[in-house]
Amino acid sequence: MKKIIYVIVFLLNYSNIFSQNIEKINNNNIAFIYFDKEDDNFKKTKDVFIVGKIKEYGEKYSYLFLNRYKKQIEISLVHNKYKDFDSFDNKEEMLSFKLCKSFLKNNKDIIINNETIKKIGLKGLYDIILDKQKVFLIDKSEIENNLILVKEVYLLDLNSEE
Repeated sequence: MKKIIYVIVFLLNYSNIFSQNIEKINNNNIAFIYFDKEDDNFKKTKDVFIVGKIKEYGEKYSYLFLNRYKKQIEISLVHNKYKDFDSFDNKEEMLSFKLCKSFLKNNKDIIINNETIKKIGLKGLYDIILDKQKVFLIDKSEIENNLILVKEVYLLDLNSEE
């Protein structure tokens, strides 16, 4: 009986920690997403994006979800030199910078990782991304020499032409 009580107390505390993290993420106007390609539901590809009449080579980070009809739905975040034609015209490049790896540990409660994405699901991730002024992505495969590369990303509009 004591074991069951301990398990229930642990689960209640775990759910409180999770909800506090989501609350902190929601209260921020910037989102940080930690991309770990080791999961089959996440993929990274190099793609060509059209910005005005210019071809831009960038990276597309995709999260795959199954809807209730078992159809695969994809949310894609893109990082390339320019976000759109206006940015290109104004020479406003997307942000990209390096931080010490300790940033991950010190800010783990506001960084959205694979586990969080699985818990909040498609709608939760979509809502967070749309609600933020800026979204930054940290790709685990690009961590080198105790430094992480933080890249500004935008949500790819799947209804527009690429």
